[in-house]
Amino acid sequence: MTNPMQSDPDRLRLALDNGEEVELDGGTLVLGDEESPSVVLRLAPWRARSVARVLEE
Repeated sequence: MTNPMQSDPDRLRLALDNGEEVELDGGTLVLGDEESPSVVLRLAPWRARSVARVLEE
């Protein structure tokens, strides 16, 4: 088990229901000429479809 007093502010992981997770892993994406922080989503297929629909709008 990790020590809760040793937190890394650049890494954040949220555990959701049904084993789903949202994680800021310190990675970046290059969008045009700018770097932007990346977010990792681990979701059930039905929830991933819902998120994709929201992002398309």
